[in-house]
Amino acid sequence: MLHRVMMTGLLWVAYLLGAIVFAAVIITGYKQYQLQDEADFIAETQGKYGGYTTVAHEHLLEFTRDRNFDISKMEVEVSAPDEPVPWGTPVSTTIRYQHQVKVGNLITPFYVELIGEGWDVSRYVEGKYAVTYMSP
Repeated sequence: MLHRVMMTGLLWVAYLLGAIVFAAVIITGYKQYQLQDEADFIAETQGKYGGYTTVAHEHLLEFTRDRNFDISKMEVEVSAPDEPVPWGTPVSTTIRYQHQVKVGNLITPFYVELIGEGWDVSRYVEGKYAVTYMSP
């Protein structure tokens, strides 16, 4: 009888740990989705304005603040920094984020690199927009 009680207890512990790990995987997947969405947005703004602008940068800062991303763990690469590229030029954005997976005190925290990528084509027409270009 005692071995059945112990086995049942161990099964509950295994079930609980499995549920916690499953929740961590779901949260990490949701963070990946958010990061991909932001990379697509920045690529679209590069397409619209021909490069990385203060508009995209302000949106990136708002994104990190609203969705609890630590900007110090984020690396943003854009194909058109500082100045616009001509109409028809492909533009891209890559965002790398070191996401910490932490499940209370049960598991030693570790980092997973999440990558979001976005692509577009520049539709820049000189003089159409009054924006400031910059690097991320």
